[in-house]
Amino acid sequence: KLLLELRIEYGQIKIIPLEIMHLINLKVMNLSNNKIEIIPPEIKYLTNITELVLSCNNITVIPPEINGLINLMALNLSYNKIEIIPSEIQYLTELYELNLKHNKIIIIPDEIKYLTNIITLSLSENLITTITSNIQYLKGITKIDLCCNKLSDNEISLLFQNINCFNSNEYNDKLILFMSQLNMTQVPIYIKNMSMLTILSMPFNNIVTIPVEIQYLTNLELLDLHNNKIISIPPQIEYLSNLKYIRMGYNNISEIPTTIRYLNNLEILELNNNQLITLPNELFLVKALRELYLNNNKITYLNKNINLLKKLNKLFLINNRLTSLPSTILHLDSLNCGFDKILNIPLKIKEYIDSRSIIYSTPDWEDYY
Repeated sequence: KLLLELRIEYGQIKIIPLEIMHLINLKVMNLSNNKIEIIPPEIKYLTNITELVLSCNNITVIPPEINGLINLMALNLSYNKIEIIPSEIQYLTELYELNLKHNKIIIIPDEIKYLTNIITLSLSENLITTITSNIQYLKGITKIDLCCNKLSDNEISLLFQNINCFNSNEYNDKLILFMSQLNMTQVPIYIKNMSMLTILSMPFNNIVTIPVEIQYLTNLELLDLHNNKIISIPPQIEYLSNLKYIRMGYNNISEIPTTIRYLNNLEILELNNNQLITLPNELFLVKALRELYLNNNKITYLNKNINLLKKLNKLFLINNRLTSLPSTILHLDSLNCGFDKILNIPLKIKEYIDSRSIIYSTPDWEDYY
């Protein structure tokens, strides 16, 4: 009964022994990666537990008796077969992390509004079609993951309206939003009131345009819209003064707006697999730029002002239409690069490029999320 932590992972457990429910002082229980099918109702006796991890099992039902876990702070039931979040979840008022990723959930219950201490809400890879407006009461939330669900554009728009209220609360000043693979065709204009967003991730959708309202995301640090159908970057991007990372590869973007010059904190620009032909002079005024990825475009010319990017250490222009390189590239002391083989360039430039050529790599984006 003095046991505080119980961890039995990667086993063959099918049934949680009822003897465990007598461990009244238990604080942490991790039985992930087993073959558990049922959470017994006796779970209610573990009133002191603060962390419960039952991920990667075969659980289909969260029992109503979970309401007895009044001190629970972190609940991980990801990678199971759960279809319903019971209304009794409302009694887990100390919960700050709820992970229900990769289940079969369709509806988020209204009772979620009582989880006012929630910081991280992970509901990706479910079958969710509707999100309750009561999500607006989760005032302290800083991370929402809704990737790979069944939300319509209308539902997503309503979600943004309800999240807007976070902007005026006193509990948090940042929000990370993951919304990939939702078949979105647009970014809701209600994004304009979400100035607390620091990371906006909407890759693998069907977005065509970025609304001008994006200019109000003045705290945004990472913008990830890769693998969409975007045709242009709005000039209003200049107002995102804290933006460090842009990930917009695999779109149909044909030009970089000249207003990019005002992104004084931009460190990584990834625009692989687009329709770029030229690079604006203003790009070379982004002094903080460290990595520039422009593979698989139609670029014919590299501006001599490339040498102004003193911090540039990665430059990739593989599979473009370059026929020459400016001699000013020799002044980039820390450059690693990747180019197609270019004929008829001066030997000094060729030797420089060859000595700094590296196998193409993309940023390890997970480091920035």
